[in-house]
Amino acid sequence: MQDGTSAAATPQAAYTDLYDEERSRFLVQYPPLLIILLGLGGVLAILITGFQGYNVPVSGSNPVTYTYPNFAEELFHEPWLLFFWFCALMVTIQWSIFRHPLLTRQRVQTLIATGISIVLVILGYFFRGQLQNIGIQIGNFINAIFQVNIS
Repeated sequence: MQDGTSAAATPQAAYTDLYDEERSRFLVQYPPLLIILLGLGGVLAILITGFQGYNVPVSGSNPVTYTYPNFAEELFHEPWLLFFWFCALMVTIQWSIFRHPLLTRQRVQTLIATGISIVLVILGYFFRGQLQNIGIQIGNFINAIFQVNIS
């Protein structure tokens, strides 16, 4: 991603602008391969999630138990491809907005915060049972402290 022009060249332009309304042109030039990969990746993520992302309940058993007829459904029954595509899109947009050399510190800070958030979402998914128990315990603790009667 390169600057097409200097955002500071116009008096009203900000370093974070992606589009110059006065000149009707984009200030960021994305590599064509990045556009192609993000576009195809998004289409594939949506297609795979849409067509392979449904759990098939086992007939006559507990509704929480699922069976997967083939490997693809087992692999793609959760929307991970879509999640990671949105993460890649978000990082690309953040990099574009904070592309100016004066904003390097802010770019690094936002990318670190985004990375931490992505990791927390993934951990939250895999440890959701434990987090639910912790939430219940916190709720019971708050209820005991304030003697809240919910009726």
